[in-house]
Amino acid sequence: MTGVMKVLIALGVFLASFASTHFSMASQDNKLTIGVVVPAPPKFVFQVWQPVADYLKATTGMDAEIKIIKGFDRIKSAVQNNEIDVFYADAYIFYLLSREDLIEPVVQVENLLGSIMTRSAVFAHRDSGVKTLQDLKTRKVAFVDPASLGGYVAPRALFHKNGINTKTDVEEVFTRNLESALHKTLLQDVAAGSMCALKFKLMSRKIEVGDLQTIALSDEYPENLLAAPKSIARDKLQKISEAFRSLDSNKPGQEVLKGMAPMKIKRFVAYDPVVLDVIRKLTADAGI
Repeated sequence: MTGVMKVLIALGVFLASFASTHFSMASQDNKLTIGVVVPAPPKFVFQVWQPVADYLKATTGMDAEIKIIKGFDRIKSAVQNNEIDVFYADAYIFYLLSREDLIEPVVQVENLLGSIMTRSAVFAHRDSGVKTLQDLKTRKVAFVDPASLGGYVAPRALFHKNGINTKTDVEEVFTRNLESALHKTLLQDVAAGSMCALKFKLMSRKIEVGDLQTIALSDEYPENLLAAPKSIARDKLQKISEAFRSLDSNKPGQEVLKGMAPMKIKRFVAYDPVVLDVIRKLTADAGI
C-alpha cells in the first residue's frame, strides 16, 4: 500500500468519525426529554403529557419525549446526570434542588382558578367525630409525599401553627398517591387526609367523596413548575420556555391545555421569584 493511499484511508476514517460525532451532537441538541414527577399513575401521566410532546415536536422541531420519574432522589440523579432537559414537578422539589444550585426555572403553572398559588385541604369523614385539627391528636393523618408542598409541607405548617407537631402529636401516614389519601380517609383507616384543595375538588368528580368534609385550609403555596438543569444551553432553554408560554395563544396549544386540566393546569406563565420566598416561610412554619 502506497503512502498516499494510507493517507487517504486515514483521512476517510477521520472524516467518517467527525461526521458521526457531529451528527450525534446535532441529534442530541434536537432531543427534548421532559421528566414528569407527579404522584399519579403512569397511564394518566402519559395521557396528559404525550400531547404536549407531540405539540412541541410540531412547533419547535425538537424530538420531544416524556419520561416518568418517581421520587426526589431519582429526579436529583436525573438532573445531575443530564438525563433530562427539563422537568415538571412540585414546587418543593424545585426549592430543594434550587438550594443546591442544580437547576433554574423555565415556566410555572397558572391553575384553573387563574392563580400561581393554591392551598391544601385537611379533610375527615363526617362520621369520624373529627371537627377540628385538635381532634386529630394521637390519631393517623394521611399525607401524600414528604417532597410535596400540598401533600405535606403546607398541611404540616398548618398543624404546627395550630400547636400540633405532626412528628410527635399525630401519626403520619404517607400514601404516595392522591387516590389512596382519599380512600383511606373514606374507609376511616386514617382519621384525616390532606392534599391540594383544588385537586380534591377535581378528584371528587370521579370518586364519591360526599362523606368527607374539609376541616381546615393551609396558607397559600406555589403551584408546580417546569425547571431545567443548569447545564442546559441558553438558546434551548429560551426555545422551551417560549413554546410552553405560547400554548394558550393558538388553537392546537389550547387543545393541549384542555387535556391538562385534570392536573389543574390552565396555562404556563413566566416564573415569579416570589415562589422561593413563599416556600421558605412555609418550611419555617412547618419546622423543616
